[in-house]
Amino acid sequence: MSYTTNAWKGANYNSSLSTKDITKIIRAYVKKTYPNCKFSVSKFHNSIKIALMSAPFDVFAKPDASVMRADDFRYGADDFMNNWNRVIAKGYHGVNHYYIKDSRYLTDRAKDLFTNVVKFVNSYNYDDSDAMIDYFDTNFYLDVSIGKWDKPFIKTN
Repeated sequence: MSYTTNAWKGANYNSSLSTKDITKIIRAYVKKTYPNCKFSVSKFHNSIKIALMSAPFDVFAKPDASVMRADDFRYGADDFMNNWNRVIAKGYHGVNHYYIKDSRYLTDRAKDLFTNVVKFVNSYNYDDSDAMIDYFDTNFYLDVSIGKWDKPFIKTN
């Protein structure tokens, strides 16, 4: 039974699986599905953190001012482009897993990879949350990134 109207449960959700168990399943999945890529998959309390650490393809799109939206001009085109270049130089970017396809920083190949991984991960999750009534009930939270703040993404050959 759900408390909120927008509750959902993934096809592989099983209440007997712990976050630690699910983390192991995700590690095996990304290793098998993307053998040429290196991921860091870790558990932290009630969160699963997935970072793409290396891949043999470009994950960051080339900076392009033509993809700017109206709200980007609040700070100016130079700030927008400088931020994009900083992300690439640092080799780290937090990926909003709700809006992967809308990301201007990612290549199409990276978008496909993250969309697939998040879809798999969410098959083990459930969410019966409603921020409007300050009610949060989920199997686990998800954090997705390219690289880590202290260890950048590396493009391999």
